[in-house]
Amino acid sequence: RRGVALDREILGQAGDLTASLMDVALPTEVLLACGADSRVSLDAASRVNKYGCSAVPRPSTVSLSSCTASSPSEVSYRAAELARQRLLGLALAGTTVHDRFAAAMEETRHALASVIGLDSRDTAEIVLAASGTDCELCVLQLALQGHDRHMLVIVIGPDEIGGGSLAAASGRHFDGLAPLARPVPVGQPLEGLEIDRTRVETLPLRGGTGLPIPIHEIDAAVETLARDAVQRGGHVLLHVVDSSKTGLRAPSIGAVRRLHHALGDALTVVVDAAQMRTRSETLLEYVRAGWLVRISGSKFF
Repeated sequence: RRGVALDREILGQAGDLTASLMDVALPTEVLLACGADSRVSLDAASRVNKYGCSAVPRPSTVSLSSCTASSPSEVSYRAAELARQRLLGLALAGTTVHDRFAAAMEETRHALASVIGLDSRDTAEIVLAASGTDCELCVLQLALQGHDRHMLVIVIGPDEIGGGSLAAASGRHFDGLAPLARPVPVGQPLEGLEIDRTRVETLPLRGGTGLPIPIHEIDAAVETLARDAVQRGGHVLLHVVDSSKTGLRAPSIGAVRRLHHALGDALTVVVDAAQMRTRSETLLEYVRAGWLVRISGSKFF
C-alpha cells in the first residue's frame, strides 16, 4: 500500500480553515433560520416555522401577510445565496469571515440609508438587530443612557403591535429562545438593563366596542402622563405607532411635536414603523425631528 505523510501543521491549518468556513458553508436555508428566536425556528420534520412558513421560496403559496408569516421570495432568497457565496469566496481568499461580514453589514446600512433618503446632512445611525422586537430592547437601552432618572415608558396600542413588543418595552425576554439559540426565561429581565428605573403605562387604540378611540383623547392621555412624569423629575420614553396592524396611528404627530418642544431632553420619542407601512418622506421627517425610528422588513417597502 502507498501512504501519504501528512504534515501536522498543514492538518492544523486545514482544520482551522474548515472551522472558519462552516458559518458560510451551510446551505442558505439553514443560515436564514440560524440565530433567531422561536418565531423563525423550523420544525425538524415539516421544515416550516410556527407560522407555517419555510426558509426557502414557496412560489405556489400566496403570501398576503405583512408580518412574520412570510416565506422568502425568490428574489430575496437569491440575494441571500449570492451574499453567502461572496462571503465564502472571500474567506477562501484569506479574508476572515468576521471582517467580511462586518463589511457586509455596513453595506446594508448604506443601502438602507440610500433607499430611505438619508444623506450626509443627517447624523442618524442605523443599528441592525435580529428582529423589530429586538430593536425595542435597543431603544430601551438608549433611552436609559445619559441620566439616572426614573423613566416612564408609554406604549400605545399593545394589542395592535408586535406580540412581544410590550415585554421588550419593559426590558424583559419576550421569547424563550434568544438570538444565537440560547434558552432564556420568558418574562424575566434582561441582564444589564436597569429596568428597576422603568415603569410601563399602556394606552389602547380601541375602546370596548372595538371602535377607535378619538385621537384627541389619546393625545390628552399621553400629555397628562408625560408631563406628570417629568414634573416628578423623571424621563419619558414615548412610543408612537405608525401604523398598527389595522392601520391606526397614534398619538397625533402634531401633539408629539408640541410635547417634544415642551419637555425637551426629558422626552425620548420612538416611532414604531415596523413593517414599513410608512412613506420614506415621513420616515425622514421623524429622523430629522430627532426621534428614534424602528423599522423592519416588509412587502410594503
